[in-house]
Amino acid sequence: MEQKSVDEYITHEEPGKDPLSQSAASQPSHQSSESAPQPSQSAAPDPLAQSGASGLSRRGFVAGLALAASAATAATATGCVPAGSGDSDPSVSTPGAANLTPGTYTGEAPGHRGTLRVEVTVSADRIENINFLEAVPRTNEVIPPLDIDPFAIYAVAMLNDAPQILDTVIDRLGERIVEHQSLKVDAICGATLSSFGYVNAVKDALAQAGGDLSVFEVEVPGKAAGTDAVYEGFDVIVVGGGASGTTAAAAATAQGARVLLIEKSARIGGCGSMSSGVHVTDSRLQKEAGIPNDNETFFPEAMRQGLWYPKAPLVSQFLSRGGEVVDFLVEKGGFEFRANPTGVGYAKDSIVDPMAHDSWQRVADTVDTVLLETTVTGLIQSTDGTVTGVVAQSYDGTQITADGAKSVIIATGGFMNNEELQQHYNHAFFSTRFSMQQDIGEGLQLMLGAGAHDYHVGGMNIHITQPIGELDGFDDFSAMIPYTLHAAPNMLRVNQRGERFSSETMLADNMVGNGNYLAAQGRHFFTIVSAQQMETLAQGGLAATGLAGPVFAVNFNFYPVPVDYAMEKIEEVMEAGVAEGFIIKGESFETLAEAAGFKPDVFRAHIERYEAACAAGFDDLYYKDPALLLPLGSGPYYAIINEHCPYSTMGGVEVDEQMRVLDGDGDAIPGLFAAGCETIGALYGGAAYSDLGGFPFGWSCFSGFATGASAAGHPL
Repeated sequence: MEQKSVDEYITHEEPGKDPLSQSAASQPSHQSSESAPQPSQSAAPDPLAQSGASGLSRRGFVAGLALAASAATAATATGCVPAGSGDSDPSVSTPGAANLTPGTYTGEAPGHRGTLRVEVTVSADRIENINFLEAVPRTNEVIPPLDIDPFAIYAVAMLNDAPQILDTVIDRLGERIVEHQSLKVDAICGATLSSFGYVNAVKDALAQAGGDLSVFEVEVPGKAAGTDAVYEGFDVIVVGGGASGTTAAAAATAQGARVLLIEKSARIGGCGSMSSGVHVTDSRLQKEAGIPNDNETFFPEAMRQGLWYPKAPLVSQFLSRGGEVVDFLVEKGGFEFRANPTGVGYAKDSIVDPMAHDSWQRVADTVDTVLLETTVTGLIQSTDGTVTGVVAQSYDGTQITADGAKSVIIATGGFMNNEELQQHYNHAFFSTRFSMQQDIGEGLQLMLGAGAHDYHVGGMNIHITQPIGELDGFDDFSAMIPYTLHAAPNMLRVNQRGERFSSETMLADNMVGNGNYLAAQGRHFFTIVSAQQMETLAQGGLAATGLAGPVFAVNFNFYPVPVDYAMEKIEEVMEAGVAEGFIIKGESFETLAEAAGFKPDVFRAHIERYEAACAAGFDDLYYKDPALLLPLGSGPYYAIINEHCPYSTMGGVEVDEQMRVLDGDGDAIPGLFAAGCETIGALYGGAAYSDLGGFPFGWSCFSGFATGASAAGHPL
């Protein structure tokens, strides 16, 4: 058997070198005649090449396997990282007495969005118990009441730590801190910021107890050698427990296969439990509602929007069988869908409904064995190239081997948080604010190493844009000024070269088209604001500049202020943004261009042409509505730095109609299947997310269902 390690396929870019140019054949391999080869001992030379802290949890344990709830494996900023800080040294032990004042103390600290509060009970030298009290959401007075704008429910939800994610921290982290008497336990994978907040809240409580808190700043030892675990007897191994992987595992189980599902984070559902719509037709709910099947419209539209690059047989199969998949998920997970003409609303909008996670968990509960907090680090291939198993590592360092399977499915969610791969495929490292932090592309890398080739990789699932920073110390309305201006249609926008690239109103009411259009400019775009404009905005807001309607801005954290809101503190706000580094200031256009990195001649030419258009009342470049041509006038000048916030990358490897992964010659790699983001290149042409709502989520569910059935020997 030949064991393949993820470290062998994630390479590190050198100047002028393609990060994917190093083939599997040029990598060192590890040969073994044993049926359960030991994992590679090579370490990843770059933090982006590691998949993060990982581990074994939940159900289906091998008899006699006892895993201590430690968290020793340090990980990366792109996935899961130590909740404490400092260099790891497993030999370090608790240094001495803490001399705490015994009692129970309440501590709090910022989490991902809200404030986390915990109750910590201590004796003189020990943390005896940690009890989570509550997550206190942030407030934002700008967000309107739900009876005025129902969409505001998303913004309200995003002011707090998502319960689906926070619960994984509450269920695990306190016990691990108490067990090891250490604040340096690893963050829970997939819940890094909530983990940091939890640990910091515990630190806050301990500080009130006095004494020597360095006693609890000790490293947690990893698993001792000889504690490896072997899993055998599975027909199908699924790597990734998001929407596609969980559906695949359940579909294979329903076909009679014995399935092992491995998930890196501490929860099931992934991005699927944070999404809010799935495109299908002919589901039971739609039929009962009398909604006709309209695939004769959707099929040519899907092909047209993909510029005829999509794989037509798979697109057709996705559209024709999607309703069956939803019916399957309702049966297995109890999802609360609602019917609509283009698909089904998903679990009462799962971003705000943690019950969606419970439904995904029920789907996973149908599967024989589920390992959480466990990262797959390599594929096992026989001498003829057949993929038969995986090697993995649990969060506590236990090395795991699962071999002898008929099929292995990769469903690891793309590479949104891998800077090297983003730079390679998308030519920039786009914001990861709204993506799953554990999605770093190791599944794609493993498949490429096993002989697959990349297919239609590029583009992102993107809706949201926003300034790259936030302001504290202001009332909510004033703090929202940069966010409002970044999307105002009468403000001037330029790209990273300093070019004005649109009418500022094009696609403004289309969140998908607008996101794609802006992302095509690169990671950042800039909104230019002048002191002369600010004087007007301070007196009467955007209404005083001639803007009649509200600013359209899609974001789950912020809302634009009303157009008639007088931005009295605008100068103070803009200067604070300069101090925070997300707004750039220049006394002249030349100094602004220099500070922002624009091409000076390009920026000057576009400014002059824009000012001339404002004076003439006619935009001869992009034909903008004359009523929205707002001249800049006198300076100083400010550039608000804005970014795009995708959910995931799109595209990975090529698959056939049975979801088998293909090599460069178009032949199926024996035993290897893929689903979800890893295969969405079959649905898109590698450029951008299409304007067909619910297609990516629908594909996740369908591709998982189809892959699970095929891997179990019963292709659709």
